[in-house]
Amino acid sequence: LHAATNSTIMLTPDEKIVCAVNQDSGTISLWSRLEPGKVREVVVGDEPRTLAISPDGSTIYITVQRSQALL
Repeated sequence: LHAATNSTIMLTPDEKIVCAVNQDSGTISLWSRLEPGKVREVVVGDEPRTLAISPDGSTIYITVQRSQALL
């Protein structure tokens, strides 16, 4: 894993997509900074906590507390 930081909200390296952890719904949301509206919502499991994005923006890593997993 080469991501430098992790958070519950992150911007992709190209600054086009905002990624947010939704702890209550067990999902992450992807929002476009260039167009209004949500791009995608992805189910990741119970109690996601933080995410990190690879330097090239191709991979999002998510920690999920309930299953103690790294996705």
